[in-house]
Amino acid sequence: MEFRDSETQKLLRDTVRSYLADKYPVERLYALERGDAQFTNADLREFADLGWLGLLVPESAGGADLSLLEAAVVIEEFGYAAVPAPVTYASIAADLLAHAPSGAGVRDHLTSLGSGASLYTISEATRRRGCLAYWGGPPSPPLSASGGKLKGTLPRVPFADVADFVLAPLSVDGEP
Repeated sequence: MEFRDSETQKLLRDTVRSYLADKYPVERLYALERGDAQFTNADLREFADLGWLGLLVPESAGGADLSLLEAAVVIEEFGYAAVPAPVTYASIAADLLAHAPSGAGVRDHLTSLGSGASLYTISEATRRRGCLAYWGGPPSPPLSASGGKLKGTLPRVPFADVADFVLAPLSVDGEP
């Protein structure tokens, strides 16, 4: 097997690495960690403009239309730089939406995510249970809806303070 980056992957890696080194020096990372600084809407807008919040969104919906491997290169660079950005969670949300049954505005959500108009994240319950559980497999979801009311608790939602949408497992009238 060949484990070297393709030209596209090398370009992605170099671009992301350079950007993060410039915009997120150690001092800013420490301030983010201490809570003395936060990601601003301008930061998130830049991530969206660079296509990093819509890595797995199809190009037809305004996303970067990258493969999982190419998205992993971008996500890996955020990890190496220790930049706690919502890129990974937005990518998982994009993958969930891209593989969701059509309907219920899925295409509109993908377009919104791909364009950066809305920031999407996932609950820890979604991550632990995986795609199968989100789209109807066991175990039972932590949220339920009955009679037009939502009940339950999500244990942890990364970037909930800046996200516009949270994808989480849900059962409606007892059906996942």
